[in-house]
Amino acid sequence: MARAARPPGLAVRRLFFALPLAEYFEGPTEAYMARLQAKSRGMKWCVPSQIHATLHFFGPVPDEDYPKIKTLGAAEAQKMRPLKIAMEGLGFFPDERRPRVVWLGLKGELEPLAAFQARIEASLKAAGFPVEERAFRPHATIARVKNIAEFRLEPRVDFPATAEAVIGHMVLYESHSSGTGPVYEAVEKFPFAA
Repeated sequence: MARAARPPGLAVRRLFFALPLAEYFEGPTEAYMARLQAKSRGMKWCVPSQIHATLHFFGPVPDEDYPKIKTLGAAEAQKMRPLKIAMEGLGFFPDERRPRVVWLGLKGELEPLAAFQARIEASLKAAGFPVEERAFRPHATIARVKNIAEFRLEPRVDFPATAEAVIGHMVLYESHSSGTGPVYEAVEKFPFAA
């Protein structure tokens, strides 16, 4: 469903729902990324303390929609139980031959995670927000390819499996632009049902 155009000058925020993976996996992620960064080229790397698994990206939304988003996030989180998740593997979007995004995979309770993400999308759609048409692929972006001609990722080794963590909440992040790339601010935390 398309939303009406915003009047010029209306305050907007760039928001997204995500699992805060850095809270659980920052150490191993940072070590792995440092190993890759030493010899890799043509990429803009994410900050390890900002690693997350996006559940829904809103993009720019008017301030007036914030209370509705907050209420919806809290309601959906209360229907969810904590998830046992680990990180493992290395992947590329759209694929390894034409990479634009370099990511780390998730493993563990992915079926309940996918069902949770689908419920969020359904609730958002019912509330009039645009939703993603592509299938949900849980991952954590670690780099974006900026120059495909210069792209080189070495050593090309899988991210070793982390220990499993129990993730007990979802976060609403706001994305802010900075000279070094986006900065993600956690503006709301939505605990899952115990």
